[in-house]
Amino acid sequence: MKAIARDRNVTKIERFKAAIDSIYFHVSILVLCIGLIGWATYEWWRQLTVLDDFTVREVSFTVFPTDGIKPGLLKEVRNSQGLIGRNLFETNLTRKVAEKLERNSWVLKVHSVKRVFPDKLSVNLELRGPSAVLRKNGTFYLLDDEGVVLPDGYYSWPLDQGNTPYIQSVHVRKTPRAGECLDDPGIKAGIELVKFLKKNNAHRLLGVKVVDVSNVGLGRTNGESDIVLWTKDGMAIKWGCPVECQQANELSDSEKLKNLYSVVKAEGSKLDHMEYVDVRWKAPRGKLR
Repeated sequence: MKAIARDRNVTKIERFKAAIDSIYFHVSILVLCIGLIGWATYEWWRQLTVLDDFTVREVSFTVFPTDGIKPGLLKEVRNSQGLIGRNLFETNLTRKVAEKLERNSWVLKVHSVKRVFPDKLSVNLELRGPSAVLRKNGTFYLLDDEGVVLPDGYYSWPLDQGNTPYIQSVHVRKTPRAGECLDDPGIKAGIELVKFLKKNNAHRLLGVKVVDVSNVGLGRTNGESDIVLWTKDGMAIKWGCPVECQQANELSDSEKLKNLYSVVKAEGSKLDHMEYVDVRWKAPRGKLR
């Protein structure tokens, strides 16, 4: 009986070893197959990357905005030099193309670069656009939303510039240069306010000519208004803090504009008999000349 039991144990061990050997054999075959597939895939990819059929022959551009953008800039950003002739299967091609285009100072963002088989690229990009004007020492400078100074050679001045208020600040001490970002909270606040006034056509109501942001960040400490609007008749509109200041009890721009409209309704649209109007409070205030 013992001999029979030993034989059975030996048989089980042999079967187990045979099973292990079979697993090793099949795993080896599987690894070999995977390796061959990987090599074949690599060779297939390598051959694709040198085929003329997948060489970029055309680049289509979707560019926005176009208002206020001169043809020279549009031509520059649509220049496909350095893109034509590349292979669509090139590693990280779309990222490389986006990085190349974004090196242009006047490109705000490349939103997408797509391969269009067999031989095209499709690019969607956003340009910096003129949003406001800064006056410094009698000279005017175009600014985009971020406060970047835009060159006259590439950008057109707004058709209604004579009726659009310009930004003024004593904190801009150096002469602005094209491509420079005026990283000043007052300038950023002025740009947003100019956009708000233009959107509501409010600057035309009283002939607002200047948005003075020299006091931004200081008004609450000395009791003065952070932002003061000046009309062509020399009347001051005390606007208060910019939206970003988040001061307690500070009215929104819409509420301040509503206050201004209420004064105009009561006193007339010219208000040339007033020294200032203060719209910072729930009940607007004013002073006669």
